[in-house]
Amino acid sequence: MGDQICFDTRTIDDNREYPIVFWNHELSQEENLKQLEQIAPNFAEWLMDEVKASDS
Repeated sequence: MGDQICFDTRTIDDNREYPIVFWNHELSQEENLKQLEQIAPNFAEWLMDEVKASDS
């Protein structure tokens, strides 16, 4: 299945947005949950980063 970019629905901010995290497929569920890497504070910011990266 490979690595995943996911919403971390365990936390929500004041604007009712979820952070975006990287899920490493090589780690167990327990390991991933202990060391999730946040890659953006919300979907809109993640999407803008992706658009900017594709323009480069």
